[in-house]
Amino acid sequence: MEQFILISDYFHAYEIPGLHDDLLKYKEEMINKYNSTPLSPNTFNMYFDNVEFDMKYQTLFINITHKYYVVDNNWNKNGFGIYLQDNKINTSAFHTHIDKNTITAVTYIDPPIANEGGGLEIFDPQRGFVVIQPVKDRIYFFPSWMIHRPIAQSSNIPRISINWGYRCSLRPVHKLTGNIW
Repeated sequence: MEQFILISDYFHAYEIPGLHDDLLKYKEEMINKYNSTPLSPNTFNMYFDNVEFDMKYQTLFINITHKYYVVDNNWNKNGFGIYLQDNKINTSAFHTHIDKNTITAVTYIDPPIANEGGGLEIFDPQRGFVVIQPVKDRIYFFPSWMIHRPIAQSSNIPRISINWGYRCSLRPVHKLTGNIW
């Protein structure tokens, strides 16, 4: 059972005990895929096409979306994107996902601790630029129009972000807080 954590009106987290340990099963496959497949120019995420992973985690992310947000039908079944960084590999470019999704969600495998960097910098309309330090066992949800970027890290342990999106016609409304995205 997930626990909702309000970080801000525009950035929500869901704590899921054991999530990180389960994700670790896919880490080596993700690293191998990321390192062996060339990325298109100006592209930093890579599609992760593992049927078992997709079936399990599509269900989890969609269930959280439907449980906590007023949305209509998802226009398309998005797969999962992965982005890998360590102390040598990092692309810290501000971007949005507005052209593809309404809601963006991200979780992490091996996020660095706070003094090692590796955070997610967001532009929160209420607070300005803020760095969120990802922690294990959390999925973060935010509106796809939110400007964000990964922050460089000093740790040599690869940090993998797993990205997902939901595309619908409605502006999402959070069922507990009433936040409108």
